[in-house]
This record gives sequence, structure tokens and C-alpha cells, in this order.
Amino acid sequence: MRKNNLDILITNDLEHFDYFYHNMYFPYIKNTFSNQAIIIEYASMKELFKKSDLIFLEKDNQYISGVLLLKFKDNLRLKSMGCLDGDYQYVKHGAISTLYFHAIMHAQKSGFKKVNWGYSRPFLKDGVLRYKNKWRIKLINKVKSGYLIYGSIKSEGVRNFFKNNPFIYKEKDDLYGAYFIDNGQTVSDEEYKKILKQLYIKGLKELIIYRFDENKIKKILPK
Repeated sequence: MRKNNLDILITNDLEHFDYFYHNMYFPYIKNTFSNQAIIIEYASMKELFKKSDLIFLEKDNQYISGVLLLKFKDNLRLKSMGCLDGDYQYVKHGAISTLYFHAIMHAQKSGFKKVNWGYSRPFLKDGVLRYKNKWRIKLINKVKSGYLIYGSIKSEGVRNFFKNNPFIYKEKDDLYGAYFIDNGQTVSDEEYKKILKQLYIKGLKELIIYRFDENKIKKILPK
């Protein structure tokens, strides 16, 4: 904020919402996710805006990023965010990360006990999830949807997918992390600690190491 001479505006004005939706949210989501973008329709987000706060980040009298904060009884949820014209240069200069900080500050000043960062993909190396974890989040399980993966474990492509994409899965009411290694591979205690440091997220009951020629070979219990 100090380095880039940034200011903030917290508003509930409909004209500001229109500006946010058309000039920040829509182009940012479209540019970031391309043909995989899931864009909330204007009318639906406008309805959500009735019980939300909108934070703008301002530089040189121009709004460069914004986040819509949906208000619930005991938490404030980061519903949608974006930057001006979807220009990723603003992201590189902290226009999004600064919004996370001010969302926390706004929640605290408004009397909310929790901030909900929203949904994330259940892959432990996913960039967005790793970024959120820098804020010391805790995983909560409120989503019934997920991924169903089918393939032969004898396939090198399938094995490589699992090795490169450790993931979160649900068993009964608990969340677990799954990390995969090759047939016959062993992992030292130091390597276990490194994996735990890299991938463990608060809210996982266990982070489990799987080897393709066995079942689970090691449980890493969070301290």
C-alpha cells in the first residue's frame, strides 16, 4: 500500500457495483480461466450485492481492483474479485493480495469472527490453494461435489498423474491428503518432514503416503 501509494474504498453503491462487475470481475475471470471460466451472471451477482460489501483498491484516482464480500451471520466470505480490464500487471503489483489483507481488516472491524476464502480445487499443489494457505487457513468440508478419476494403475500416464497431483479426499466426515510414490521407493524421515511442510494444510486429519505396489505405507500425523 505504501510502496504503490494505494487507497481503499468500502462501498455499497450500485454504480460502483456495476463498475466492478463489468470492468474488473468479468474481464479478470475471463482472462484468467479462458474457456474454463465459470462466470456469475450479472443479475445473480447483483442480488448477492444486496447483502455484501465491496472493497475497491484505488491508485491515482482510479479503481484498479475490487472484491465482493458476502456477509453471513458469523463470517465474511470473499465471493468474487477482479482487477481493472483483467490486466495481470495489477496482480503482479499486489492489487489482489492487498484485497485479502483489507478483507481481513474489514471483517475484524465489522465484528466478524471468521473470513471464508471460498472454494478451492482439492489438489495440494494447486496455486490458488497454496496461496490461500499462506494466510494460515483451515480447510472446512461443506462441498458435496468432487472429482471421479478412473484409470489403470498399470498405465505410466496414470501413475505420473497421481505422483504429480497429490490431492485431498474425503473418508466419512474427515479430510485426508494423499501423496504417491513409485513401486519399491522408500522415503526417509527427513523427506517425510519436507513433504509435510510443503503440503500439509490445517484441517486435514492425516497426510498419507501411498506406494503403487502396496496400500498406504506411512501416515504423517500433524503436530
